Amino acid sequence: MMERGLWVKIRHKINAKRHITLIHDALLSAEPTTIGIIFVTTIDDSLKLVLDMPEEWNSTMRYSGAPLIGAKNKEGVAFFETFLSRATTNEVFARKGYQILP
Repeated sequence: MMERGLWVKIRHKINAKRHITLIHDALLSAEPTTIGIIFVTTIDDSLKLVLDMPEEWNSTMRYSGAPLIGAKNKEGVAFFETFLSRATTNEVFARKGYQILP
């Protein structure tokens, strides 16, 4: 948005929230003309998508996860790693638009 000059036009109208669920909840109780910028994975039947920003407008975001070396709950770490590597887990992420890396 900054590269296309859109941000300077709308930033004075922005009411930022610290967490994506707070934006979702604020939109549910806002005036019908209120617009929010949220991840497409956050949109549900209670919200209406009015602009799907083209991929080239955004830089790639990666979400990484790794157990802490000093994690005390080794069984929990092993379970979480197994959960993330399951085909069904990857299918859920893929349906939500996430790219699954090998």
